[in-house]
Amino acid sequence: MPRNKPGLSLERHKEIGQILKKIDQQLASLDVEFGNAYPTTGERARPRRQLLKARAALSEARSSAENNCAKEFPDDWEVSLYYGRET
Repeated sequence: MPRNKPGLSLERHKEIGQILKKIDQQLASLDVEFGNAYPTTGERARPRRQLLKARAALSEARSSAENNCAKEFPDDWEVSLYYGRET
C-alpha cells in the first residue's frame, strides 16, 4: 500500500529548479564544446550523443517536477521555477 508523502515545499521547488537550470546550462555548454571538437557521427561522437540524452532526461525530470509544483501550489508556481534564466 503506497504511503502518502507530503511533497516538496514551494521554497524547495525553487531551490531545485535553480540547481536543474545550472545543470542544463552546463550540459549545453559541454554539448557545444564536444560538437566543436569532434565529428557528429561515429565512435568519437558518442560523448555528445550521450550528453544530448542526458539533457533530454533532465528536461523530462524538470517538466514532471514543474507539473507537481503546479498541482501542489496552483496560486504560487511559475514556469520560471524550472525554466528560463537562473536567478
